[in-house]
Amino acid sequence: MAYAIVTADQVSIFSGENVDATATAAMKEAVELMGISRICGWARYNIADNYASLNADYKKIIDEYLARLIATASIAYNMAGFSSRLEAENMLNINLFEMTKIEDNFFKDQKWWTYAKGV
Repeated sequence: MAYAIVTADQVSIFSGENVDATATAAMKEAVELMGISRICGWARYNIADNYASLNADYKKIIDEYLARLIATASIAYNMAGFSSRLEAENMLNINLFEMTKIEDNFFKDQKWWTYAKGV
């Protein structure tokens, strides 16, 4: 699977071993691209084209957000692989909680983007 920014391993760690495999690679890639667009909007900067120039520590936060976004979409797409719906919903809630923290504490702060761009 070829993601634009994240790796399959990064996504797997947040989706868990019980995630159903019916979400296709194309679906997951589409979710990543939507997430990249969302981040570009917050940053007012094209992170996709300029990813290599971003600060390495800040890239890890972007990677985590995108991996959690893809994992969340994969879990929500089909919860059948989990031992219960409650287990799947717990995975969703953990990812959504962490994504909200990243959005509120980093992505929506223009000063953060100044440092991320190394300016």
